[in-house]
Amino acid sequence: MKKKHILSVVCIILFIALVSCGASKFDITVESPLEFYTPVISSVPGFPLRVILPDETYYGEYKFKWRTDAGKFLNWDENGRITPLGRQAIINDNEIFWTPLEESEKNIDEANLEIEMVRIDGGGVDSRLRFSIVLNTDNLYVLDIKD
Repeated sequence: MKKKHILSVVCIILFIALVSCGASKFDITVESPLEFYTPVISSVPGFPLRVILPDETYYGEYKFKWRTDAGKFLNWDENGRITPLGRQAIINDNEIFWTPLEESEKNIDEANLEIEMVRIDGGGVDSRLRFSIVLNTDNLYVLDIKD
């Protein structure tokens, strides 16, 4: 009888541990200083995207892992150099630029993006956000973040 009780307790603890591993440790969001983006009249190389964390102290602890299914990411450094990063990028900075311009694609109506927060010192994903950038009826790209 005691063995069954101990086994039940161990199973419950393992279940709780597994469930908590898959859950986000905190919520993040993505914002842009621009309401919309269009490559035609923009003074920036792409749509600027900034990860907003719940606490300022988190910024030095995480890498930002970006993915998109359309378009590509760019880095624009303080010297004005633009570096193409492709459809996947892992950076330490919380800002990245997304552009719809690619040689193989003419018009992108929607891009599905994902950002993951990964600890610099190792470990798993502490938070994840999926969102979209859509081309609206005025031919402007806008963020579409669903809660």
